[in-house]
Amino acid sequence: MVELFSKNLYEQARQSSKGNQLKFKFTKSDVRNILNNEPYYPEDIKRRVEKIIYEQMRKYMYLF
Repeated sequence: MVELFSKNLYEQARQSSKGNQLKFKFTKSDVRNILNNEPYYPEDIKRRVEKIIYEQMRKYMYLF
């Protein structure tokens, strides 16, 4: 059995489609602001994280 709170976003989305209510309440602007204010990671890493999160937001659009 797969837990609803999995480290794997695909598994969470799959469980959500079975009737569990999973919604994310953040925007691209929120992601951008968090990454811009993060002082420790280099810019190339922050841009990669941003790209990955945006792709996940696009892929699982119905969860936003």
